[in-house]
Amino acid sequence: MNNGASAASTAAYFDPFDMNSYYFPSVSRDEAMTMLSGPDVAVGTFLLRDSGTSIFDHSLSVNSEFS
Repeated sequence: MNNGASAASTAAYFDPFDMNSYYFPSVSRDEAMTMLSGPDVAVGTFLLRDSGTSIFDHSLSVNSEFS
């Protein structure tokens, strides 16, 4: 679904009708944490990904760190 863009680069282009702006199906939990913890990633930036432990479930990862 996604072209491999980072959470930071897609944050500026969020479109609720375009899953490519927030859905990263093959990203692991660790990868999501790395993507969302960069210095240029705003608090509140999020991504939706497929669950790594439960088939047909999804996980929401959110940057909630304040610098």
